[in-house]
Amino acid sequence: MYGKCGPVDESQRVFDRMTLRNSVSCCALLGGYCQRGDFDTVIELFRELDEVDLYSFGTVLRACAGLAAVRQGKEVHCQYLRRGGWSDVIVESALVDLYAKCGCIDFAYRIFVQIPVRNLITWNSMTCGFAQNGRAGEALRMFDEMVKEGINPDYISFIGVLFACSHTGLVDQGRGHFTSMTEQSGIKTGIEHYNCMVDLLGHSGQIEEAEYLINSAEFKDDSSLWAALLGACSTITNSVVAERIAKKMMELEPNYHLSYVLLANVYRAVGRWSDPLKPGG
Repeated sequence: MYGKCGPVDESQRVFDRMTLRNSVSCCALLGGYCQRGDFDTVIELFRELDEVDLYSFGTVLRACAGLAAVRQGKEVHCQYLRRGGWSDVIVESALVDLYAKCGCIDFAYRIFVQIPVRNLITWNSMTCGFAQNGRAGEALRMFDEMVKEGINPDYISFIGVLFACSHTGLVDQGRGHFTSMTEQSGIKTGIEHYNCMVDLLGHSGQIEEAEYLINSAEFKDDSSLWAALLGACSTITNSVVAERIAKKMMELEPNYHLSYVLLANVYRAVGRWSDPLKPGG
């Protein structure tokens, strides 16, 4: 109970006082640390366990993925196989996620194709893995195959597919997925989806559309969105738009030096050498 509700230190104290521990109590403790993001502790405790069940394998593999610790992950993978594993979708999905996050994307895919029954987590791990490893075309193919299999995409699915679109300049596809996310799937867009779209539109030269997208979002004062748009303004020819975006970023993050660099370059290009480099200037 303590592990799931948050105070994992209390659950550790309860666990330490237990005279009879079993795989359920051990797994609960590991899950509490993993949920808190204390991945090193998860791996350390796993190594001390006398009895390990399938759920524990899934938890420690998530911890290894969180640390991108491929060596430790391989050790756990070997233990899983020695236990006669290869029939649990939770563990196998965690393996796909681990290898994808560690850059071993081909190995992740080999595991993926051998999984007889795949769930949403399995598909998301593969889609996001391809996208993050620079293989956007395969990420988009994974997303489409998942939908054809009758699995409804979720919040994470759309991060993967929009990330893939943003890194291949597929503006129309990106717009379509961004719209369908809310209109067809009923999923509320988050800051990660907006970041992908701003990056996609900005680097495709659609600076003003990206600016409008930010201003119409509930995250319009989030500096990460304006920083993403600012990064796409380095080659912009419209000095008025570039100046407006740079000054907005300066208002939100006065110490973000790239705003001043861009604004100085804009002023130099149009001969406004004496204009002050400050918010509202």
